[in-house]
Amino acid sequence: MSTGDRFPSHRIAADSVQRAKRAQCHRCGQVTMLPRLYLCGHLFCSHCYQTERRSDDRCPAENHQGLSAGDLTPVDSELSQLIKSLRIKCSFEQNGCQHTPGIPNVQSHEKSCEYRPMHCEHASSGCEINTPLCYLEDHVRECHYRPAQCESCGVMTTQREMEVCCTNQAVDQKRSRG
Repeated sequence: MSTGDRFPSHRIAADSVQRAKRAQCHRCGQVTMLPRLYLCGHLFCSHCYQTERRSDDRCPAENHQGLSAGDLTPVDSELSQLIKSLRIKCSFEQNGCQHTPGIPNVQSHEKSCEYRPMHCEHASSGCEINTPLCYLEDHVRECHYRPAQCESCGVMTTQREMEVCCTNQAVDQKRSRG
C-alpha cells in the first residue's frame, strides 16, 4: 500500500508515467498527492518537506540566498487535476490484480481488492497460509487444518491429523495392554 500521501514510481500505471513526472518529489522521487511547491519550481512530498524543511522556509534544493521566507507557492489547479488523474497500480498486483485506480480511489480499492491477502480461517488450528481473497474459498475447502471427524473412532481432529488418528490410538492401546 501507499506510504501516506506518496507512491513510488513503480506503482504508476503505464498510461500515467509521463504525466506523473510533474508530481515527483525532488528529494525522494515518489509521486505525491499533497505536494509542497516552491517558487523556484522544486516540488516536495509532505514527508520530505518536513524532513528537509529549513527554518527560513527557503527551498532545500537551492543553495543560493535568492529565496526567502514564504517562498512556498500554492499548487495550481492544473497540477492538482493532473495528480488526481494519475492511475496507480494496485499494491496487490503481484497477487494478480490488474486494477489501476485513480489516486483518489487507491485506498478504497485496496481495502476491498479481491487479491488482498487473507489468513485462512483455520489459522487457530495451525494453518499459516496467507492467500488472496479470491482464492481463499478454494484453500479453506482443501485446507489440511480444516476440522474433520475420524470415521473409525469419531474423534474430532484436523484433516492433517486424520491420517494418523486411529493409528495413534491403536499404538496407545497396544502400549496400555502390553
